[in-house]
Amino acid sequence: MRNYKLLDWDSNVFKFPVAAILPLSLSQESLGGILADLKSNGVCLVYWSPMVEDRESCKAAEALVGFKTGVKRTYVADLSCMAPAFKAKSANLVVWDSNASVQELKKMTIARAIHSRFFKDPKIREKHYEAIMKKWIDDSIENQSIFVTKDGNTIVGFISLNEKDGNGNVDFIVIDEAHSRVGLGRELLFHAHGWFASNGYKFVQAITQKENTIACEMYEKYGYHIREQSAFYHFWL
Repeated sequence: MRNYKLLDWDSNVFKFPVAAILPLSLSQESLGGILADLKSNGVCLVYWSPMVEDRESCKAAEALVGFKTGVKRTYVADLSCMAPAFKAKSANLVVWDSNASVQELKKMTIARAIHSRFFKDPKIREKHYEAIMKKWIDDSIENQSIFVTKDGNTIVGFISLNEKDGNGNVDFIVIDEAHSRVGLGRELLFHAHGWFASNGYKFVQAITQKENTIACEMYEKYGYHIREQSAFYHFWL
C-alpha cells in the first residue's frame, strides 16, 4: 500500500504534481524516505499533517525543512443541541443566485482568506494563491450550497456548505472586512445549522486554522468542540 497519494485537484491548479503523505506519524528516517521517493517520481510539492501532540513527527518535519503553514483545527458539534439557534433568520440572507456576479465572491475570498495555508506559504501566495481561491469558488458553486447575506444589492458575506465524512460541513465563511464583527458570521452559521438539520444531518463540522482566532472563538461560543488539531507542513522538492 502506498504511503502517499497524488492530489489531482491541486496538481491541476498548480500545473505540477502535488501529493499528500498519508501516515500521521513518522520518524525522520521514514519521512525522508517518502520524500525522496516522491521527488524521484517528479512530485514538486508535498503536504503532511501530523497531530500537534506527536512531537517526534513534528520535529522530523522541521528537520527536513517542512514549511509549517499553521495548525489545522477540526471542530464538531451536535446539531440536536443547537435547535433554538435555528430561529435566527435574516431577510438579507438568500441562496446564491447563479445570475449574480461570481467575481464578487472571488474578490471577497481572495481578500479575506489570509489565514489559509495557501496564503501562508510564500511560494504559493506569490504565484498560485488567486488561482486556487478562484477554483475553490467555482467548485463551490458547482457542487455545494452557497448562502449569501447582502447590504442592499451588495454581497457582504457568504457561507459554503457540503458534506464531509458523513457530516454536514461548513466549507468556509467569508465576511467583507467592512462588515466584520457585526454578527454576520453568526447569522450565516445559524442558517447553516438549520439547513443541515432540515437535510437530515446529526452533526456538523468546520475546519479552520488555530491562528484564525475570530473563527475559533465563534465556533467555540456556539457549541463546537475541537475534535483534533494537526500541524500542516509543505515540502517543496
